[in-house]
Amino acid sequence: MKRLQTKDIWISAIIFLASGVMLLTNLGNHYLWQDEAQTSLISQTILDRGLPYGYNGKNYLSQEVGVEYGENYIWKWHTWLPFYIQAGFFKLLGASTFTARLPFALMGMLAIWATFFFTRELWKNDKIAATATLFLLCSVPFLLLMKQARLYSPVALFTILSLWAYIRLLRSEKSAGWQLVIASTLLFHSHYVYFAVLFAALFIHVLLFCRPLFKKALIPIAISVGVNLPWIIWLSKMRIRERYNISLLDFQRHGFFIDLFLSDLTLYIFPPLLLFIPLLLAAVNYVKKTKPISDDRNMWQGLVLLLLFIAINILTLAIASPLPFFRYMTPVIPMLYIILALIAISALRIHVVVALLTIGVVVLQNPLKDYYYELTHDFNGPMEGIVQHLLQHGNERQTVAITYGDMPVKFYTNMRVIGGLTGENLAPAREADWIIIRRNAISPVDAHVKGYLIKNVDWRNYERIALNSPDTPFQNRESPKEHRFRTKTDAPPVIIYKKK
Repeated sequence: MKRLQTKDIWISAIIFLASGVMLLTNLGNHYLWQDEAQTSLISQTILDRGLPYGYNGKNYLSQEVGVEYGENYIWKWHTWLPFYIQAGFFKLLGASTFTARLPFALMGMLAIWATFFFTRELWKNDKIAATATLFLLCSVPFLLLMKQARLYSPVALFTILSLWAYIRLLRSEKSAGWQLVIASTLLFHSHYVYFAVLFAALFIHVLLFCRPLFKKALIPIAISVGVNLPWIIWLSKMRIRERYNISLLDFQRHGFFIDLFLSDLTLYIFPPLLLFIPLLLAAVNYVKKTKPISDDRNMWQGLVLLLLFIAINILTLAIASPLPFFRYMTPVIPMLYIILALIAISALRIHVVVALLTIGVVVLQNPLKDYYYELTHDFNGPMEGIVQHLLQHGNERQTVAITYGDMPVKFYTNMRVIGGLTGENLAPAREADWIIIRRNAISPVDAHVKGYLIKNVDWRNYERIALNSPDTPFQNRESPKEHRFRTKTDAPPVIIYKKK
């Protein structure tokens, strides 16, 4: 037993060292982009007032024309745990780009660590667990999500811990029920949608495979739902449908979203060609008249659990999500890599070369060379140029009117900032000390702000300044389609206007 514990300590140390290199290196170099800055601004209201607010006394913090908060600007769009965790780091270390991302990167490291031990618990196989961990360590889309100052790493971590506790519960492990209650509650307060998805998957799974254990599994689920019921009722009054007009019966929209989610997952995570490996293995077994891929009931139970969780996630998010962003698939990614690891290790029964080729295909589909460049070089985006110019030539008493990109300006400069996607009254923007009209309008709200400024500002009172920063639509995003590993050198410069 002592030797096993020592082995686990060494495994943990290796995982934390490798994930630390991949997630903490150059963490503070890229300026926060819009969503990250919004999270950080809301977290700062906790330090000032004890609760997360959508208005900090100077600036509005909405990106959905104000529907995210309720009475007195109390924040309702997200549950609050990520804000409190980040606020704690701000309190201890001060607010900066690095400290904004640090707690999320650390939870990303824990998510990679938990994946190893959850996979080993699931299938009692170190090779599969190690391969799944390797895939996560090499998954650039996953690593980018884990470094974001946003809710993605807490969601990934507490999803894995919840599923791990559930497997331990089915095996009558001591305290597994309470571990499920705690992990699922933390998941709820990271984001409520994934809480519902988790319990839907567990409920169906226990009915299909472990009906004698239904009561044992139902008790912690019921306790967790009961503990979080006041929050569920409170959040049910949120105005998301008012903003996006989401209909449960819009099957065309749901199908379109499912198609986009599956396209992204197969493009960036799960190469569909690898599904031929199990078919090839079945054919080899048939020719050699050996036993099937596996007659281990636990292996199939575990595989069905992962597939159920993935399918319910995709279906739920296709129905409930406002837009089909890749980031919504965050908790699905580790599960897909666990399945890919099972396929890769099963391929050893065909030939070691087939297994190595399978691992190589998964690893090498990632832009690791570009990611290495990002970890070792400086990056300059539009918000960095804007913020640095305002800090050098402006002061906190001045007003900035801007189209998209208001949140980073609010976080870094503490100026009064008007515009963005807040939906606030734009009349004060007509006399702003600084006006920034970005080249790209990213939404109808953004286009409205841009049109208002162009039409209503007396441009004779302003001088035009071209900054040495590319006017790309975003500072940088977490999306694998839009993320930039290098500074864009061929984009037009950001234009900023200063009142004469």
